[in-house]
Amino acid sequence: MKEVSKKKIIRDSNYELMRIISMFMIVVWHMIVHGKIAQQSTGLLHNLIYLLEAILVVHVNSYVLVTGYYQCKSKFKLKKLISLNNQAWFYRVVILITLLVLDVVSVGKVELLQSLFPLDFSAYWFIKFYLFLYCFSPFLNKLIENLKKKEFQMLLLVCLVIFSILPSISMSVLYSNYSGYSLPQFIFMYLLGAYFRYYPIQASRILKVNTRRKNQLIFLACFISCFVVNFLFSCFSQILVTGGDIPKYFSSIINFAFLSYDNPLVIMGALMYFFWFGTLKIKSKFINRISSLTLGVYLIHDNPYMRQWLYPFIGFVEGKVYTGILIIGKVFLCAIVIFIICAFLEWIRQLLFKGVNHLKITKWFQRKWRSYVTSLGDFDLMKEC
Repeated sequence: MKEVSKKKIIRDSNYELMRIISMFMIVVWHMIVHGKIAQQSTGLLHNLIYLLEAILVVHVNSYVLVTGYYQCKSKFKLKKLISLNNQAWFYRVVILITLLVLDVVSVGKVELLQSLFPLDFSAYWFIKFYLFLYCFSPFLNKLIENLKKKEFQMLLLVCLVIFSILPSISMSVLYSNYSGYSLPQFIFMYLLGAYFRYYPIQASRILKVNTRRKNQLIFLACFISCFVVNFLFSCFSQILVTGGDIPKYFSSIINFAFLSYDNPLVIMGALMYFFWFGTLKIKSKFINRISSLTLGVYLIHDNPYMRQWLYPFIGFVEGKVYTGILIIGKVFLCAIVIFIICAFLEWIRQLLFKGVNHLKITKWFQRKWRSYVTSLGDFDLMKEC
């Protein structure tokens, strides 16, 4: 069993590193979006920012792909679900109270009451769908286990058409997937991650004969191709917009899909990104530890009240025009600092929660809870609580 465990650590570190990089990409993305840099930039900088966004947009899909890869062979744990919700609740309450004490933000009584409610998901769209996805995971896993390979492929094809192609080519007229900000998109990415856990791409006949380095180059080239083609489509749409009604319509379709998570090119890019990390051989407890802090990085820096204060504080204000390309360096430097500070704060929170869990009263409540759920019946779900 120990030998198996060691092999798992080597494998896990690949995707844990991917989680870290994906979360860093999310921080950079939020700085560009919430800092209004894309909208308020001109000239060469404007084009470079849009190219950067075309690269970064794989971040959410890649994060959920890794979740599907892991969770498809893991059991649902109610304790984990509660822990994830409590983590989000903790940051909502602590950040709001801290900013209120510092007189940085002001909220009404109703808004304050809503923010203190444990099951309020309005602050974090990602966490909402992430928690819902986790609730669906045991049923998705049952489905996956009973699907033959061809059936699984057909299911993914149906998901691709309904959740990606139709929304993209029709601007959500035929079917709306809300640009990928949706539970169906998360489920689709989960299924994709699970499929390549059961049927690794490296084991395919085409790639099996290649060296690991050659496969890395193939995946990297495909990833670059995806975001370059997506970016070029966006540039082409600017030409179409000067034409008649039909060219303008196609321009609108391209612009609508450009930075949508359900864009087929974005999904393909995320897969290539995922495959590339799958070729690495890394064993690092440090990487695994940092990866466990990434969700906290998101919950801190993208808190809606934190956003009101953070971006003006670091100099990204509405109405300011950006021209020099040095601003890109500032974005990355600030993103590194934000990531480190947020990861440190999440580490402190984990130590605090660990200490609370060792208190006698906490253990007493846990025993009472286990006793209660066990009395409900002999179900696998209850055993995992």
